[in-house]
Amino acid sequence: MLGRELKDKNKILEEMSVKNDRDKDVRIIFESLGYSDPKMFERFIKFLDKGAFNDLDKSITSPKFRFNILGVDCVPSGEIIGIGGKPGTGKSTTLAIFVGVLLGKTSFAGIRCLTPCKKVLWIDTEKGDYSCKQKMTIFRRIANMVDNNPLEKHGVIFHQMRGERLADRIAFIDCLFAMDNYDCVVIDGIYDLTDDANDNCAPVIELLQRIVEKGTSVFAMLHTNKNDDNFRYAMGTELTRIATTIFKTDFNKNSGNHSITHDKSNDTALAPQVLFKFADDGSICVSDVSTVKVEKKKDCRTDKIAKQWQKMFADNESLSYKEIIDLFAKEGVKDNAAIQRFRSAKKKGYIENNSDGKWVLKDPEKDGVKLG
Repeated sequence: MLGRELKDKNKILEEMSVKNDRDKDVRIIFESLGYSDPKMFERFIKFLDKGAFNDLDKSITSPKFRFNILGVDCVPSGEIIGIGGKPGTGKSTTLAIFVGVLLGKTSFAGIRCLTPCKKVLWIDTEKGDYSCKQKMTIFRRIANMVDNNPLEKHGVIFHQMRGERLADRIAFIDCLFAMDNYDCVVIDGIYDLTDDANDNCAPVIELLQRIVEKGTSVFAMLHTNKNDDNFRYAMGTELTRIATTIFKTDFNKNSGNHSITHDKSNDTALAPQVLFKFADDGSICVSDVSTVKVEKKKDCRTDKIAKQWQKMFADNESLSYKEIIDLFAKEGVKDNAAIQRFRSAKKKGYIENNSDGKWVLKDPEKDGVKLG
């Protein structure tokens, strides 16, 4: 027995020696390329220790999906899910629906739980007591929490961060997550984890990636621009890139319906649109699916795009590229978004270049082009 222990100990020491020799060689390469940050070097060593991807590993299986939405299995476990939309379109309610379905192992408005959550860390950075109480009331109904037990008894650890220092919030979430095993983390108000959502979003992105590396699903609330459907700031752009799934919310004033549209999916087909509305007593209920169709939103956007270009050329027979970008700026559209709109209009044939090098708007009736 003693001989076996010595043999095992010698094997461990031998492996450590090989690893130390490797680390020395890696450090030489690391520093020869101009890198000197010791913490970055430690992270690279950890990265190497994980090993290269083994596509023959039998333990790699198909992803477990969190939901079936109107017949489509979607939202893989352990990934980042973005939920975005304009103010008042039902983003927070949509969060409450998704997490309520997961925790209650139930279904609502065609959203059915496939892989339930046992424990959820829920962070709200924006709302006060009254709004949080409303949100949790909806959540309890969806999750079938009919008793008066506190949220913690049902596996929900809910923290408000309104009033906490911005510099502390990421560290607080990091510590809260490390204190327990969570299946799901919800961050309602992710923009409020940094003082600059354009130039200082890297720490937030790194936090989300640390969480999903543990196999935990992250639901992050996003906001769209007033003038288009893109998410705000560099934070929104980066989250759009790394999120595997994105849902967008909207509100139809005529029907009173709130809609949840599956806008992006890296792993599955897009699920059909889900509709819900609020009853007179404030409760949430399922809408009649026939009252609103997905195409309506597309038509509204088409009309909006057409009106933008028609307004721009109403007092101008032709415009230079710079004049077009300047007119967009007056409407509050940032340069990058304006450039994208110009390129899209050019590609789709809304505008064309005339003999003096300026751009003119095509006439839908004469030229047969459909604006939008």
